[in-house]
Amino acid sequence: MEDDDEEISSSRSKNLITNKATEKLLKKFEEVLKQNNNLDDILGVVKAMIELSPKPTTSIKSLSVTGKTPINYRLAWVGGDDAICHLGTGLHKVPLARLQEVFLRLQGRSDLEMYEVISVLGPFPNVRNTLYGKCQVSKAESGIKAAAAGNNNTVSPWSIEWQSMIDGTGKEILPGNDKRIVNLNIHFADSSAIIAVVPPKEDGRDVDPLESNGANVLLFVRDDEMDEKLEALRVL
Repeated sequence: MEDDDEEISSSRSKNLITNKATEKLLKKFEEVLKQNNNLDDILGVVKAMIELSPKPTTSIKSLSVTGKTPINYRLAWVGGDDAICHLGTGLHKVPLARLQEVFLRLQGRSDLEMYEVISVLGPFPNVRNTLYGKCQVSKAESGIKAAAAGNNNTVSPWSIEWQSMIDGTGKEILPGNDKRIVNLNIHFADSSAIIAVVPPKEDGRDVDPLESNGANVLLFVRDDEMDEKLEALRVL
């Protein structure tokens, strides 16, 4: 426990340097999206961010488990629809529906919420699904490496248990006997951004987080205007 506290304290002391580097890369990421949305350029930014994170276990733990101040993130880029469905409800796949936004709120003390905003073709209002859950961070497994980064960074296994959901009609849905547990590998995490990757089916093998053109990657960017955006989408 003392070792964990020392790691977290050390991580916080390095946050200023990390955040500056992250902000520079995120600015480049935004430019890529505006200019040409080139996949190779996007993956280049993701890879560079992964290389900044020597101890993602410490970082995601201080943000989601031991942290006391809520932080809001927006899903800024995802490599494939399967990755979104792995994390969320997948309800945007129904006919005539489209996923507008995904927001993640880390409440601290292991609590988190996720908001899916879905639009439906026609004269229908946007729908918001709100998921409530608990998360935990396991010890990083030395056998899983960030191969694409070309270094020895371990990743952090991050587990989320969705405990309830409020759907677009305001109805609360409980998981019942079938627990909904989502496992992700965290390759980068600080107050500015989180890079999560759907883990491989074969546990323990070395994995390139950017394999299949980043199909398993979810990039979340801090968003301090989340409530305003939800209001603009008329789902607040």
